[in-house]
Amino acid sequence: MKWHYFNITIAAALLISLPFRVMSAHCNEEAWNTILNQQSQVDQTYNLHAQRFNQFLSIHQNQPFLYQEFTSEEIRRFWHSNKDELHQSMKEQIQASLFVIEQIQQERINLQGLISRVTIQAQRWQVISQHCRESDNPSNAIASWNYSLLNHALNRDINLLLTKLATLEQRYNKEVEALSNAKPMVEE
Repeated sequence: MKWHYFNITIAAALLISLPFRVMSAHCNEEAWNTILNQQSQVDQTYNLHAQRFNQFLSIHQNQPFLYQEFTSEEIRRFWHSNKDELHQSMKEQIQASLFVIEQIQQERINLQGLISRVTIQAQRWQVISQHCRESDNPSNAIASWNYSLLNHALNRDINLLLTKLATLEQRYNKEVEALSNAKPMVEE
């Protein structure tokens, strides 16, 4: 996933070059400081979610999925064996998968909330850009417009992250389904 740390560096450079006295009320140092702080919070939140996704991905890559390793018939035979340890391991696999599914679902809910924050942030930058154009400050108009575009790109990255999380969730669901469907109704 892309990291959006470079926004802070760009913001600092632009803030230094921002004139202190500008005609428009939104194209001033105070407005820029406020929105840059908000941008920094949005970027940090996204980076936290990207790190969480990487953790989910690492767990996924290190976890063997029985539905991928064995056929349905083989899994059924595991359940019908007289090996309590094997039964316990399979039950634990189901529980672990259900736990990861729950965590992924919560992460997806949190990411959905971030989409609206990023959309609002893009709109804020557009408003500042408009005010800077009206106050004949083209460099700040361009810079704030670029921030708006970066937020639109960030929303695309969030949607990609949501898609990838849905794919991971689907794999864990398949594991639970395969193990649960193969399990006899009454254990021997």
